[in-house]
Parts: sequence; C-alpha cells; structure tokens
Amino acid sequence: MGSCCTTKRCLISCGCCCCGTLIILGIIIAIVVTSFKEPDAGVKSAQFKTMMVSKDSVDIELVMKLYLNNPNGPPFRATITDLEADVYSLDKLAANKIGTPEKLGNTVLPKSVEVLPKTESIFDLNLIAELTAAESPTAVSRFNRDCGLLAEKNKKGVKETMVRIHVTKLVAEALNQAATLPEITFDTLIPCDT
Repeated sequence: MGSCCTTKRCLISCGCCCCGTLIILGIIIAIVVTSFKEPDAGVKSAQFKTMMVSKDSVDIELVMKLYLNNPNGPPFRATITDLEADVYSLDKLAANKIGTPEKLGNTVLPKSVEVLPKTESIFDLNLIAELTAAESPTAVSRFNRDCGLLAEKNKKGVKETMVRIHVTKLVAEALNQAATLPEITFDTLIPCDT
C-alpha cells in the first residue's frame, strides 16, 4: 500500500472542498441579499400638452414622466416590460386633498424600460382624454374650477389641478424571471398651462 491517497481520504478531501465552497457561496449570497435596497419611484414631472376646457367638455393630453431610482449596485438590474396605469382627477380643495377620484382614462408603457444598477430610469406615459359634462360632470366641473377662465391662481400665479396616477399593473423581469409588482399610487399637482 504505497499510495498515500486512499478512497476514504479522497472522499473526505472532496467533501471538505465542497462544504468550503458552499459556505463561501452562502456568505456571498447573504451579502448580496442583505445589501439590497428598495428602489424609489415617483413622478418626475407631469404637464398638459394640450388642454381645452369649456363648461360642457374637457379635452386633454397629459404627458407624465415617472422615475425609478435603483440605489443598488450589480447584479441588481431589471427591465420593466409592462406597465398600466389609471389616471384620476382629484379634488385639491377637499379636506383630504382627494375628494372623490374621477377617472380620466388609462395609459400603458409604450416600450420596455431597462433599470440599470445605481441609476435613475425615467419613462413617459401619455393620456389623451375627452370628457363631457353628461358623462363626467364632476371631472368637467373640477377642471373648470381649477383650470377654466375664472379659475384662481396659486401664490406663484399658476392655475393647477390635482391628479392621481394609479399604477395597476407593473411587470419587471430580472434574471430571466418575470414578477408582477404591487400597485403604486402617486398624487400630484399639475399646472394647467400647456
């Protein structure tokens, strides 16, 4: 028996190497997972591209820029593949600054958005809505009050109205896995000027 490597020694050595590798891999995964920070999202800007307000109707085109700030480094990256949102008119003069939300319409993400590590990704949503006093009396009245000819301006001399962007569907893909994320709501004041 001149061989120093027996089957028993090889198995013990191989087992130790595998255990050591698994422990190191577990530590690396634990470090990566515990270093994850939740991304921040919000409304970068929102403005009316067009707005026509009369006592009987409101025609608007609203351009909204949303952002997603990813504070994480590699390997935390994703692609937003699908986004749907409902847009509502809110009552800025209500006690809770919301009142009864009145749906203006819905919008979808026109193309996928890549969310890279340690970056802020900005994407556009557009809404075109034609409202009539017969179908949406509260929303038309609210737009007349906030943005019409007799509307009051704020301290900065600007007429503005309040809207809610309610993201109802958000699908992101990371590491070849798609995940549907929770709904998100953003309330924001928008200048009536186009």
